[in-house]
Amino acid sequence: MIDSKDDLLTETSKTNKDELSHSGKSQGRPATTPSISLYIILLTVQACIGGLLFGYDTGVVSSAMLFVPDNAGMNHMGIGWQELIVSITPGMAGIGALLAGQAADLVGRRPVILAASALFLVGAVVCAAAPERWVLLGGRILLGIAIGFASMIIPVFISEGSPSHIRGTLVTVYQVRCF
Repeated sequence: MIDSKDDLLTETSKTNKDELSHSGKSQGRPATTPSISLYIILLTVQACIGGLLFGYDTGVVSSAMLFVPDNAGMNHMGIGWQELIVSITPGMAGIGALLAGQAADLVGRRPVILAASALFLVGAVVCAAAPERWVLLGGRILLGIAIGFASMIIPVFISEGSPSHIRGTLVTVYQVRCF
């Protein structure tokens, strides 16, 4: 007989464990550790390049901003412009992350990752060749959207393609490469 809340919780917990063990829904860990294929390793390494680009872009822009005002086309760039150029990328990354889920549902995860890669490439070329601050700002906006796409979709892509026993480890590899 159940006399208190604690007894009820204990009884419910036992019942749920019994149901799971009899229904076959609880898979648990495999008896032997499955092998990790070369495909899984290459998938993770290639997908993690997005994480590397995310961290690299975030870290490099601060030091690069020391030299941007010395560029002839960007004379008289005030502190406000420098702050905008640095901060527009994380802001656009937030917007890109919000759009990435819907885009992936619409066209799939691989096309979104390819779009992020193309945006990284175009954004980097635009930033490198920027003759004036407006063009540089446009390149930083493209990089921000690319970062948002990559930071949203790549961990999902890695987790869907990896075996359950190492899924968390492989997604963590992506997160570590961001920093």
